[in-house]
Amino acid sequence: MSPEKIARVVSDASPLVILARIGLLSLLEKLFGEVHVPQAVYDEVVPSEPEEEERPGSREVAQARSQGWLRVHPTPPPEELRRYRRPGLSRADASVIALAVRQRADVVLADERALRRALQARGFRVVGVGGLLLRAKERGLLPSVREPLERARREGLRIHPALVERILREAGELPEPESESESERGSASH
Repeated sequence: MSPEKIARVVSDASPLVILARIGLLSLLEKLFGEVHVPQAVYDEVVPSEPEEEERPGSREVAQARSQGWLRVHPTPPPEELRRYRRPGLSRADASVIALAVRQRADVVLADERALRRALQARGFRVVGVGGLLLRAKERGLLPSVREPLERARREGLRIHPALVERILREAGELPEPESESESERGSASH
């Protein structure tokens, strides 16, 4: 199955790390062909000094870069980053926003609430790990969303239970809720 025809996808660190930790980082290449990250995000995931302790997901992310589908871009200069810094946003978050603006990203991959809100306020379409897993199932790349979503949560993905329920329902892995009239009819007959 060929990747979607999306011109530019930019990612924050959390989707890279979570997908790497559950063994599904390659879904990004299969879904999008290539993914762009600022150097600041790459540095959050992959240690730059050999003596630094390896971080979760770092080996897989470094491999994605060497395979050529994870494209690392220089972190914008401080004066450019200042335009995107807000309370609750890190330097790496500001770098993600700056790269999304520069690349005219069609989709930005992010899970952290403050970054998602900042990106959405700028008109970007934001997709988190849950949405990526759902998209992968829809494209036939995963048989189920439930198990990888549960593993992602165990690996640190913070996602509201109502959103988990919505994702599972969209994936066809939860029954549709009964309407009030159906439940009333059922209880009236018992």
